[in-house]
Amino acid sequence: LSSPNIRRNMSVLPLRCSAVPNTRSWPVSVEAKLKSQQWGQEGKKQERVRQWVSEVIGFSSQFGTGEGGWTARSILGPPRVQHYSDNGLAMAFARVGTREYIDVQIERPCKFEEIRITESLCPGALEVVSLWDGQQMVEVFRRHADCGIHPRTIRVQEVQIPVEHRHITTNRFRLDFNQQGGQTWYEIDAIEVIGICSGDSMIGLPSHLKVEAGQSDCKIRIADSVASLFKDESTCDCHLIICEPMDNHDSPKPDQDQCVRIAAHRGILAARSPLFSMMINNGELALGSEKRIMGIAPNLMMLFFEWIYTGTINEMDPFNVVSLMAVADYYQVEDLVNYCIFQYETKVLDLSAAAVLYRHWCSIGLEKLRDVTADFIARNFLKVSKTDDFKLLEQQQLLQLIELHEAYQNDKSRKRKREENEESVQEILAGPPPPVASRGLHWSP
Repeated sequence: LSSPNIRRNMSVLPLRCSAVPNTRSWPVSVEAKLKSQQWGQEGKKQERVRQWVSEVIGFSSQFGTGEGGWTARSILGPPRVQHYSDNGLAMAFARVGTREYIDVQIERPCKFEEIRITESLCPGALEVVSLWDGQQMVEVFRRHADCGIHPRTIRVQEVQIPVEHRHITTNRFRLDFNQQGGQTWYEIDAIEVIGICSGDSMIGLPSHLKVEAGQSDCKIRIADSVASLFKDESTCDCHLIICEPMDNHDSPKPDQDQCVRIAAHRGILAARSPLFSMMINNGELALGSEKRIMGIAPNLMMLFFEWIYTGTINEMDPFNVVSLMAVADYYQVEDLVNYCIFQYETKVLDLSAAAVLYRHWCSIGLEKLRDVTADFIARNFLKVSKTDDFKLLEQQQLLQLIELHEAYQNDKSRKRKREENEESVQEILAGPPPPVASRGLHWSP
């Protein structure tokens, strides 16, 4: 939660899960919803697609307001400006000669190969491209901006995403611009993304596989080599026997048909999981041994080991997000915990289910999901508070959510004030802008 005071007021909940929740850990209404949506479909192939920006998440400034011209929403969809000119159908930032940014989104997550920016006036201001990896913006491209030349023709700025960053699957990215040296407003008509979309287009990248700008693809090759060892019997040095949870507790031992045998490598397990490392050091998982793991569904453990070896999960039904997060939490694989939380935020949590999910996580003691859901409710308080499930929350839960919402609003006010102060400083440094009515120079072919 955002406020330390609210965290202290909440009931103390366990940090680690004492047991792996099964599918019944979902509230009944949410479980029915998950089943009805038929997530985790198989058989989807990768395809190369072209997409226009469909949503603006944030921006530093815009020249127009409301339904007028030169607003950030002008970049949505395909190009509309026919000729190189100062045109209200394109987006323009509020000032000339400043550093600005836009944070945008496309419809389908994909692995970015190329970004094409249609510049309809004073082109060349693009400086940095960053992709959202599920936790933060990762810089993938940087160049020297130069918007002092007027070609008198619409230009499409093509940005090739370096190979070492094409493993990031996302639908969100940020563009930073440097307008210094420009004679007039820099205007953007449209932004197109070309990339590879997979079956369910899962978002997110584990921190141990992140590649910073400027690095070679050596790290990617190493990751691919480790991934090739997944379920490799010829090089493994131990086996894990994963057995189904037993419904009949009187049965001392499950049938062999209920168990799955997984080839594993102790070095990889120790590097990725502190708990496996401890088991190896204590002699519980010796060289050439077989370790029986009871009470966890084999399909969950297969997803878990897929992540351990590859850092990705190609096809995961969001219905299993909570159970997989509990497995990752038990084995202390924090990057998988964070990935599951992100999948929960993006594929499960919505306005209609937020209140019932918050009440449920509070009742069963899943602190991390409780906090994520509470933050979501704070950001969407007015809408969530109108749902019927919100009225069923306990008094203490309502008070905590109201306090969190107030803290969120105060943070927004402080941020807005800080941005206004920064704009004032920029105006002082840059001098008075030209009158709004004139819109500066009007270029035409």
